[in-house]
Amino acid sequence: MSCLADSNISISGSYTGESWCDYLRIYDGVGTNATELYNDYGSISDLEFTSTTGPLTIQFTSDGSGVYAGFAFNVQCISNTCPRVQD
Repeated sequence: MSCLADSNISISGSYTGESWCDYLRIYDGVGTNATELYNDYGSISDLEFTSTTGPLTIQFTSDGSGVYAGFAFNVQCISNTCPRVQD
């Protein structure tokens, strides 16, 4: 997905992984040196994050010992530019 340069990214959805073995990390920015927003294992529903810097980085790590549903995210671009109002 590609967004305009002045946009932030919003994700929502769920994640189901193996407890203690599968990790999901979400960072606010490009790469894993960006600010970490989320770091957990196992499962979560109703997950929702919006970047403050533009991009988000999603890192999923699994040991491969079990097969679970994984993650399903909806991704949206949120413009930081106000729409022009016409008279």
